[in-house]
Amino acid sequence: MKLASSQRFAAMEAVPESPRREPIALARVVAVVALGAVIATFPAPTLTQPGMVKFGWQMYAMSIPAPVFDVSHEDGTTSEVPAAEIAAKLRADVDYVLPGAEWICKHDATAVRVNATIGDDDAGEFVCGAL
Repeated sequence: MKLASSQRFAAMEAVPESPRREPIALARVVAVVALGAVIATFPAPTLTQPGMVKFGWQMYAMSIPAPVFDVSHEDGTTSEVPAAEIAAKLRADVDYVLPGAEWICKHDATAVRVNATIGDDDAGEFVCGAL
């Protein structure tokens, strides 16, 4: 026995919705709201602290001067290597001075001494044979 198309739609509309769906939907909404509250509340205390704070909203908002390395070579010449040539992305919470000097000494066979400066401040002097 085949029903006409209008009778099929009428039969579909007559099926009552399951009463179980409402508590499940409410539980999902409560879970999403609770998760959103946790995500927003965790870094909220960092808003009152000045500058960059780990896990804060402004974690990478400020920039600091990156180190610049002056490399002395065996033949007496010097060259300048900015930290941006060593690291792909500079982060404020990472110290690039010693790893940068080690990287230069490892990758430049003619390097004898590496002087690191950050802004106008001396950050250190490194002898390649001693690293």
